[in-house]
Amino acid sequence: MPLEQILKEIEEETKKQEEEILKEANSQAEQILKEAELKAQKIIEDSKKKAKIDGDKLKRQMISAAMLENRNKYEREIELIQENILMSLNKKLQEFINSEEYDKFLHDRIQKGWETLGPGSIVYANQRDIERIKKFSFPLNVIRKEVDPLGGIIITSADGKMEIDYTLSEIIRNRMEKLRKIMRDYILG
Repeated sequence: MPLEQILKEIEEETKKQEEEILKEANSQAEQILKEAELKAQKIIEDSKKKAKIDGDKLKRQMISAAMLENRNKYEREIELIQENILMSLNKKLQEFINSEEYDKFLHDRIQKGWETLGPGSIVYANQRDIERIKKFSFPLNVIRKEVDPLGGIIITSADGKMEIDYTLSEIIRNRMEKLRKIMRDYILG
């Protein structure tokens, strides 16, 4: 066989092997690319899921923080309103305590307490209020006791087991609690 023929066969054989190697390499490259695309897609999907979870978590945290901040803001507003009401109320209380309406208030509370607790009831009052109470004609024992700087009375049954607090501070406290609840319910819906 001539040399040219041998060289031609070697060249053809080499080309065949090159083509097979290239074909195999292309096939492996395609497989590697597919696997890489699948891995990349999985990473992207996992990242999207994690981002959504993290985003939802952050959103809940931000909403909670905003709600807490608003609740605190409303509480401060309620306290400011309450302080303004108390300041106004203190001025009106001073006028009330020095009026005949206060005498009527004391009279009505003593009568109501006496009717509830019965004969032998004891009225506790500040010295200032005792002078006013002496004007009433109730068959009660009146004892001087600093019950409340603002005024009012405390009435107990004869045996001391039952007590009714008609002090101005207690009345204001009860009304402020109701007012605060109304304000909260209104503001917070």
